[in-house]
Amino acid sequence: MEQVSRGMESVRGGYSGMMAANKQYVKDTSYEGLSRLTKEFYYTRWASLPVRYAEARKQLMELQAHARNYETWTLRDAGMGALAAGELLAFFTAGEIVGRGSLFGYSV
Repeated sequence: MEQVSRGMESVRGGYSGMMAANKQYVKDTSYEGLSRLTKEFYYTRWASLPVRYAEARKQLMELQAHARNYETWTLRDAGMGALAAGELLAFFTAGEIVGRGSLFGYSV
């Protein structure tokens, strides 16, 4: 039993030490503090939108260039493409089933 209490004391000490070392990151948990934090997060995400858009556009261009140059594809590239197409089909099918509310046909 003494080992358990010593172990718990070690955990508490580790937690206290960690919190003391990182106290500048602990935010106010009052309603006003959380409201401000929510707004900070929201507007930070909006501010990062142009960067994310540019990165997505760059990746799309790379994907298009790779797709046009299909003679250099390896078996792995073709397999990954087939897997992505299968995943797209599976999610489309699941969405159709959920949207219809039944596995076969529409309710009339």
